[in-house]
Amino acid sequence: MIHARSTPMSRKTLRRGPADMTLHIRPEPTPSKPVLRDLIIASIDSFLGQSSVLDAELSCSGCPILALDAERRLMLISFDPEDGIQALLSGLAAWHETRAGSPWLRRLYPELRQADTFLPPRLVVLMPTLPPGITLLATGEDSLQIFRFRVLAVDGQTALFVEPATELPVATTVGDAPQLSRPDVGTDSNLTDEETAFLESSRP
Repeated sequence: MIHARSTPMSRKTLRRGPADMTLHIRPEPTPSKPVLRDLIIASIDSFLGQSSVLDAELSCSGCPILALDAERRLMLISFDPEDGIQALLSGLAAWHETRAGSPWLRRLYPELRQADTFLPPRLVVLMPTLPPGITLLATGEDSLQIFRFRVLAVDGQTALFVEPATELPVATTVGDAPQLSRPDVGTDSNLTDEETAFLESSRP
């Protein structure tokens, strides 16, 4: 959990001693995109490691955050306050645009002119909820990372809680999995008596 525009709070920080055991945590409504952008920038080191922000609002699809990680790998951080699918689609479009415009990026940002800077960028997507099936993409591969975020109030201060999609159970995704049921074979008039008997005998 990270305080916006303040010092990061780790899980260890939240473990208070016996003399101070009260910690007030409650969910907060997701703020506007500019405020959420500030929260992400304030907490970037906590979920992506030591990073440096090159552009807080890159002029391309979705206006992602452009950053460099500790290994000088370029990162695009795409997010949306309400729509995780939109965050993913905007991020993919921005990834394509920045890859195609890498010469322009190198001229614009001196940090990218060094030979050890990695291109194309790594795509990081932050979603308020995980859509069904997103775990097919959230494989933990370094080229695409998907996180779920929640906005909390911790002792009256706004904080961002970020979790990797690869570490979340399937139950945290939005929507229930469709329940597949065997059709009632007895109601299908196209089946012969032998076919009906065979299907009935195969029922568990």
